[in-house]
Amino acid sequence: MKLFRIDGSLIIDKPEIDNLKELVEYCVREGISLRYANMQGANMRYANMQGANIRGADMQGANMRNASMLGADMQGANMRGADMRSADMRNADMRYAKMQGANMRNADFWYANMRSARFGILSFLRISICGDISDNLILELMRHDAEFVGEEKMSVWAKGGECPYKDMERDFLFCENPKLWKPGKPKLRGLDLFKAIAKELKIKHSL
Repeated sequence: MKLFRIDGSLIIDKPEIDNLKELVEYCVREGISLRYANMQGANMRYANMQGANIRGADMQGANMRNASMLGADMQGANMRGADMRSADMRNADMRYAKMQGANMRNADFWYANMRSARFGILSFLRISICGDISDNLILELMRHDAEFVGEEKMSVWAKGGECPYKDMERDFLFCENPKLWKPGKPKLRGLDLFKAIAKELKIKHSL
């Protein structure tokens, strides 16, 4: 018989469960809350946590690579230093989450609510941005794209041509708008660009 303590009060007795990842997936399937759960440093790679309630959970340093947290409630969760590469965070509620030092390369945050979440600038790179950002900032990001692929390719794409980033990676993933495209040099770079994005999305950061 194996006993697992999820937080300060909840104990699960499931003899067939061998590790924390299996236990977490079981709780998610059964609708058991994982609020304030201690998953610090846990190996949750490829875990299915869709719709999980992990408010305030401590997942600092956890391996979340390729994990699915689609629609999860992550308000106030501690994800500092977590490996979240290629994780699916679409539609997740990440308000007030602590993300400093997390590796979010290729993670999908499409329509995630990141209001008042805390990021470091290195963690902020390579995330998806879709939501309440201004037309001016969308154009600014498209002009950054154009510096890599060329203004001509961007102009062709804006008129209905092939995506200039086919089989290529971008620094920021955002909702492009070809109707806004105008050739020109970006006005914001590096830290200034990061701060502008964070300000419009109301994301707190450590800089």
